Amino acid sequence: MEFCRRLTELQRREGKLPTGWVWRLPTEAEWEDAARAGTVGARHGDLDAIAWHEGNSGNRSHPVRGKAPSDWGLHDTVGNVFEWCLDWQADYPSTAQLDPTGPESGTGRVGRGGSWSLGPRKCRSASRNSGEPDVTVDVLGFRPALCPPR
Repeated sequence: MEFCRRLTELQRREGKLPTGWVWRLPTEAEWEDAARAGTVGARHGDLDAIAWHEGNSGNRSHPVRGKAPSDWGLHDTVGNVFEWCLDWQADYPSTAQLDPTGPESGTGRVGRGGSWSLGPRKCRSASRNSGEPDVTVDVLGFRPALCPPR
């Protein structure tokens, strides 16, 4: 969150951001939409071609772009490292939602997508876990989202 705040400030000072635009973590819904890249399956392509997972990672994370991108040009949306989302962890609503957001507060933020240390069942677009925001582990990262004014 601090990284996103500082990136927003820097790019505003440099005149690179239109008024009102900000960098932030994506919501879970935004993250999943991006990870699926218009597909409906567990992932946007063949696992070995698109993701570092327990079967091919050599027990470590890898630099981004080492695997094939989605049709939307995004790399490493599943596997490699879980990615923090803006939402706090909560059960999914029982009714259909359009652009849902999680609760305003909680104890654990959502991480999505699986990691290099997990198998195919967890390295998929719907993979979800949570953790305290101050945790630092080698299976966790983040992907800033550039967002227009609300």
